[in-house]
Amino acid sequence: MNYTKYTLDVPIIYTQTAIQFSIIVSNLQPNKMAYISVSLHDEMGSVIDNWFFTLENEDYALWQSDDYLIQWVRNKL
Repeated sequence: MNYTKYTLDVPIIYTQTAIQFSIIVSNLQPNKMAYISVSLHDEMGSVIDNWFFTLENEDYALWQSDDYLIQWVRNKL
């Protein structure tokens, strides 16, 4: 089956709470930028949402450790 979006007859409303996040760095361009994929996880560890950021310019220049990247993502969220 093709990836197609179908309209619901009645909207489904749900609420989930993220308590953790994980980070994947992709498309790293040394000394320039990196794409950051962040997955939000619920209390069971299941992924409930994904966010995407670009780390570049001064923020990229300041990235010297995992601790910096973790705090940078926290600030974005």
